[in-house]
Amino acid sequence: MSFLAIIPIWLGCLACYLGSEKQLLLSKPMNKSIANFLLVIGYFIGVAIFSVSFALTSSLLAAFVTLMLALVSHTILSTYTNNIWRFNTPVLASLLVLAGVSYVA
Repeated sequence: MSFLAIIPIWLGCLACYLGSEKQLLLSKPMNKSIANFLLVIGYFIGVAIFSVSFALTSSLLAAFVTLMLALVSHTILSTYTNNIWRFNTPVLASLLVLAGVSYVA
């Protein structure tokens, strides 16, 4: 279940990255306030999913660590591609596979 909590945080960080002036994936950046709103929504959805397995304090900490990792990884990985679908699809697919394996196991 924890891997499913990573996905909305990852997508929220992607929206935050796409709102930046220095992003490389879109021709022009998203509206910054909408991007930050999507980041906050993704973070709180991730905290809610983490709360199913952990206590609230642990959920907040796990979501924060995931948020920091996702922000750094978006910045680093975006330099290797210029297409948003080639950038995000493999990561989300691998997270879904890991979530399914951890749920079944």
